Amino acid sequence: MAAILAIMAICLPLPSHAQGEWRSDDIRFQPDTLRATIDGCGKLACVSIRVITFRTSAHRNVPKAMQDSLNKVLFANPFGDSTTPATFDALRDSTTVAYRQFRTSMPDVPQHWTVYRKVDVTKPTPRIPFLVFRLTTLDYLGGAHPSMVIQSMVYTPTGEAVGLEDILIPGYERTLVDIVTTYVRRARNIKNNTSLEKAGLWLVDGRLPLAKTWYPSDRGLVFLYNTYEIAPYAAGPTEVVLPWKRISHLLRRG
Repeated sequence: MAAILAIMAICLPLPSHAQGEWRSDDIRFQPDTLRATIDGCGKLACVSIRVITFRTSAHRNVPKAMQDSLNKVLFANPFGDSTTPATFDALRDSTTVAYRQFRTSMPDVPQHWTVYRKVDVTKPTPRIPFLVFRLTTLDYLGGAHPSMVIQSMVYTPTGEAVGLEDILIPGYERTLVDIVTTYVRRARNIKNNTSLEKAGLWLVDGRLPLAKTWYPSDRGLVFLYNTYEIAPYAAGPTEVVLPWKRISHLLRRG
């Protein structure tokens, strides 16, 4: 396993550390919580908003492009309006307007809406040289159930965005899908002689799509299918971890 992780550590050429250059391994990411309560929560008729983000140490902010990408998720308008600014104030104000409109139209139906966002940060290590943000969105805005989505963003230690094509060799897609499919079957206890469609999964051109959410970890390459990505809400999300040894033939070298 150590050998595979060593391969992983050199699969992506890392920039040299120039003096004064921003590097994530020089910085402490400290949790920072933003909160708002709308209409006081009397008789459960209110809105609770909580966003757990971070502050950086030594006044060294993350690069603007990175922060903008994070803010677009953390402060995304929960009603799909992409024209509103990606700020906490805009998130609070847009939710307030929507909630009060709902209460005006349905005064006899008290509801406790919740908007919850969180970012978890994993800093680069000698074995896994990537900065990983795992962003959770959990909103309840009426209806039958809450909506939960987990997204990820992967960067080099110096802040360059990383895609699967930067980690894996060209032409990896088909082989990777086959490996992911094997692990999805295991995770969902689907026998090899049972078609994925009969098991309730949604395919694209007869095959599982790759999960939109992925990130490297000590355990391996993680793929997370969110609710509604390959199965109905009742089936829940599906997470699989491909051990580095299992995909060593797909990793870039140098």
